[in-house]
Amino acid sequence: MALARPAYRPRDAERGVLHIVVRTHLDTFLREAARCAKGGGLPQFVEQQFRGRGFCPSCGGRRMTERAARLVDGVLPHVPVRQCRVVGQAVADRDEALDHPGNRHGH
Repeated sequence: MALARPAYRPRDAERGVLHIVVRTHLDTFLREAARCAKGGGLPQFVEQQFRGRGFCPSCGGRRMTERAARLVDGVLPHVPVRQCRVVGQAVADRDEALDHPGNRHGH
């Protein structure tokens, strides 16, 4: 007996909270951005906002990568380093279930 699949219904994004908030406040935000950027518009406003924080997301990612490489190459001693990861309980439970003796093929 085949199970009936539910019909696909695309999301109605225009009725979502995010869309409503953006639609309601976009003009006010753009006017404020233009005022803060002294008429420069949204690109200049965004640049000023990131400059105030000291980094932009793409530059920050590049800098983090460069700093990690510099630490590995020049600061950490040349000895084996064990990597570890911090995981949530769900991932730990999954890994434990996968390591169960009954799940090993041929063993």
